[in-house]
Amino acid sequence: MNNKAFSYVELIVAITLFFTVIIPNLFFLNKAVKFSNIYSSISRHHSNFSILVEQINNLDFEILSFNVGHHYYTAKTIGFDNITDGFAIPYNTLDFQLEININKNILYSQNSNYDFFPTEIKYTTKNKTFFTTIFKVGEKLEKK
Repeated sequence: MNNKAFSYVELIVAITLFFTVIIPNLFFLNKAVKFSNIYSSISRHHSNFSILVEQINNLDFEILSFNVGHHYYTAKTIGFDNITDGFAIPYNTLDFQLEININKNILYSQNSNYDFFPTEIKYTTKNKTFFTTIFKVGEKLEKK
């Protein structure tokens, strides 16, 4: 009758093998979940950054010309001035900082002159920093 049931030693060996296999797998699963969360966060922030760049690129030249300089925003302060008024962010993340640097230059050519607005956009999170520069050529100026 002893041959048909597990002995005490076999039960201890089976439990030990089970825990030696399951514990490293739990640590691996924990690391995989953390990595997945970081990747998802970076993906959401990249989508926000891309949408913000499009919205800044679609700003009128008058808004750019009246707001030359550095502008700093967080998730709580975006949308409360005439530059970011009406901006929509697809993912409501609260841990980003947006820096917009608008410069005004004049592009000289032999025939005419143009307003030229290089706009630097820096989007910073705790995991990543996104940076781009938009070059917009404005209205034709009269030659002096």
